[in-house]
Amino acid sequence: MKELLEKLRTCSSVEEKISFLDAYPPVRSFLQSNPFAFQKFSKEKEFACKQLIAIGQWERLVGDEKLSKDAIDLLLDKMVALDVFYQELGGILGYQEKVLRFLKGGDDARNKEILTLHPPSFVDISEITDKVRSSILEGIKALPLIAEMYPLGGAADRLHLVDEKTGSDLPAAKLQYAGRTLFEGLIRDLAAREYVYFKLFGSQVQTPVAIMTSAEKGNHSHVLKIADEMGWFGRPKELFRIFMQPLVPAVDEEGNWCLLGLGVPLLKPGGHGALWKLARDEGVFDWLHALKRKKTLVRQLNNPIASLDYGLLAFSGIGVEQKMVFGFASCPRVIQSAEGVNVVVEKKNGEVALTNIEYCDFAKYGIEDRPQEIGGSYSQFSSNTNILFADLDAIEKAVKICPFPGLLVNMKQASYTTLEGEKKSSVMARLESTMQNIADVFVDSAKDLQGAKKGPRHTFVTYNHRHKTIATAKKAFVL
Repeated sequence: MKELLEKLRTCSSVEEKISFLDAYPPVRSFLQSNPFAFQKFSKEKEFACKQLIAIGQWERLVGDEKLSKDAIDLLLDKMVALDVFYQELGGILGYQEKVLRFLKGGDDARNKEILTLHPPSFVDISEITDKVRSSILEGIKALPLIAEMYPLGGAADRLHLVDEKTGSDLPAAKLQYAGRTLFEGLIRDLAAREYVYFKLFGSQVQTPVAIMTSAEKGNHSHVLKIADEMGWFGRPKELFRIFMQPLVPAVDEEGNWCLLGLGVPLLKPGGHGALWKLARDEGVFDWLHALKRKKTLVRQLNNPIASLDYGLLAFSGIGVEQKMVFGFASCPRVIQSAEGVNVVVEKKNGEVALTNIEYCDFAKYGIEDRPQEIGGSYSQFSSNTNILFADLDAIEKAVKICPFPGLLVNMKQASYTTLEGEKKSSVMARLESTMQNIADVFVDSAKDLQGAKKGPRHTFVTYNHRHKTIATAKKAFVL
């Protein structure tokens, strides 16, 4: 498959790619039995379908039965979206090749280039000092320059959130917290910071908000409905940009696509790492530049306490004041918790990066989940909280270098409902991308830094009390 993928990369048009695939044995064999199969489809759908044949999933999807043209059209619409989104990876073929490589324990380029890992040097904002007060003020002053981005497209399967009337699954955006949805809570937090700016400087600032949703559990329509019912939270509708990430195929341990039914693959969100590429592809960065925004704060939906006290203001103030390109908000991490960690990576080529390692990859990167102090409950590495600061110009450049940051495949038990309404559970995975690992692009030379442990000069990580930084809603509590 890798050789086929490399040859397709040399093709300059979709017609040329189709012609090349036509000579590939599985596709050639299919065409001999079905010479007129693609007469009524667009070139993009034909190419998507022939890729499915080439990777051995078409017959699995449609079986021996003949699907209606409408059913095939619906399937191929989703496949074309998948192919377009992963074009830098090689489309559908590239997605499958990458999944199989991970499943087989193939070469991990990121892991191979690592020399050693260090705990990072923090900017401590856990206690009020003159320096922290200055950062808070800078964070308030900078509000007219800052946008906010919310990745709301996750599946949140572990919450088991359902509509009490219909029994249908609901996305995390609908979860009630303190009498309001988590989505509404994000906007109220933002409005509070804007009010502080108004009280200090006497003028109203209104922050543009970019939101990444998905089709999972009706996530996109639920987010739009909440916003509409709340009158867009008293804000101009034009200051919201809501864009939807494509869903990706879930696979079993052999890499075969999981199915909900005939012609319907089980599709899931491909991780929050889609945020950056989609923001570029959907013109969100251009929109923010037109609104004179230079930086962005990224918040995850399922962490409602992240805006408690002054943490976000000090965090963004440090980023703006010190002209940083990327930042993480961090706090103590309880050992054995399902949370990633912030680390300084020293590479074999002499480069240094401040980045994130997901908890499911600890063994791969040789991270021992042991306490900082003997007998203690907190890890030697701090928790990555998915509260991020980013310079928009720097992120746009980084996306060109790394459109799919932090790719990983995490096999785990998951439940789903077939088209016939049957509840099933099996071990499955999907190719996921992590938004934090765009930081891998922002490197410095260890030689120039005169000490790799401090990390690059233009990325940073703050350290705050855990109870003011993270309390994620991930799992349902059942009495």
